Amino acid sequence: MSKVDLAIDDYEESSGIRLVIARSRGAGSRLYFCASHTGCCFRAKFGRERGTLPIIYKQELSNPFHCGEPVPPKTKGRAPKKRVRDKLEESVDHVIEVKDSTPVPKDVMKAAANIQSVRASYNQAYRAIGRTVANGPREKQQASFGLIMSYLKHFQLRNEDSTVKAESDADQRLRRLGICPGIMRLQVLLLHSRNVEKEVGKKVAKHVHALSATFSKRESDELMAKINAISARGKKYLEGISANQWRSTAWVDDPTLPPRFGIVTTNMSESVNSMVGDARDGSWLECTNDIVRKMMNRICSLWEENYGREGVVDKVAEILENRWKNCSNFQVREVVKGGSQFDVFRPSRGASLPETNRLLDVREQTCECGKWQEHGVPCIDAVAYYRLFETQTLQYIMDNHVSEHYKYETVNELLKENIVPVSLDILEQDGVTLPPNRTKRSSG
Repeated sequence: MSKVDLAIDDYEESSGIRLVIARSRGAGSRLYFCASHTGCCFRAKFGRERGTLPIIYKQELSNPFHCGEPVPPKTKGRAPKKRVRDKLEESVDHVIEVKDSTPVPKDVMKAAANIQSVRASYNQAYRAIGRTVANGPREKQQASFGLIMSYLKHFQLRNEDSTVKAESDADQRLRRLGICPGIMRLQVLLLHSRNVEKEVGKKVAKHVHALSATFSKRESDELMAKINAISARGKKYLEGISANQWRSTAWVDDPTLPPRFGIVTTNMSESVNSMVGDARDGSWLECTNDIVRKMMNRICSLWEENYGREGVVDKVAEILENRWKNCSNFQVREVVKGGSQFDVFRPSRGASLPETNRLLDVREQTCECGKWQEHGVPCIDAVAYYRLFETQTLQYIMDNHVSEHYKYETVNELLKENIVPVSLDILEQDGVTLPPNRTKRSSG
């Protein structure tokens, strides 16, 4: 630990902050706290990884940030203690909500430092657990399951055409809960790469998004060859899923399939999880109500942001502008005089973008790249046709060749309706529904 001592000395000299050893286990582990701020949540953990000899800085167990007021001058040889009695209940509630077993002081100490920037001692955390558990927050959560059926009933009455569903086992223990507001008529189909990961592993799963998004059969075959090299079982598993459900090449083979406006090939699910992530810390009832309110507030915000605007939405306009700029050296040739098919040649733009050509049908608004019929927005080949062959302006393309789905008039019409929330104060206990059996791994 001699090198650690020298590093701590250098840190104290350069920062002007004094560190003290809070816990030391011989020459194998040491924990430092800040002694220059009252209630500072700074901590630095040094020790060995299991089965190794070198002493390392354990980043996941450390917090490099300082907080709190500077320590006042000592009185009678002791610095005044900062009272934390009434500040730890929030941390205890958080631990109870996210942990399956009974909270322990160590968990509360970590939560207090991370969430509230409060440094609590073991005894303070222990007493806070006793006070909070005595008030029965877990019992309150258990009782909330009896209000869920009442919540679903009121939600369906207030939101026409909504779908609500709750599944229980033979003992009336709730297993699954689902709500689909009536205003959300857009059907979304997801191919979860996590399912593939569960079946055949991460190395195969990382190729799933690219395989679903590409319209190129050549690229699709190359991806399948890579997957087969990793796992023949993985290739067989993916081939067993109907291509019409998730692979873009299916729309090239069969143009009669419906438009794919609802098929997700981006990170939409991650974006939604980020927006409602905090809601998952509460009970099922609180989580459901919080998500509904977040969605309602989001729709209100979008309505206020877009009200009164006209024309193509900004993001699509930006995409079309970039396509307009990048297609100036394309070559457009009419395949049959007076026909609707055109051959669009793209010159090479480096090793990553070799020269290629696409067949365009302007009457059917389709392209071999697949993006025009996929999104309802002219692809770069279609923009090249309108610019170079029809000599149309960019504004004319936006006004006449972009789907109505991407115009502010449609957005405002869509956002006119909103979700009507349910107040938890009007709910009644059904006396039947019980909380689900615990299946989450306990701590330890």
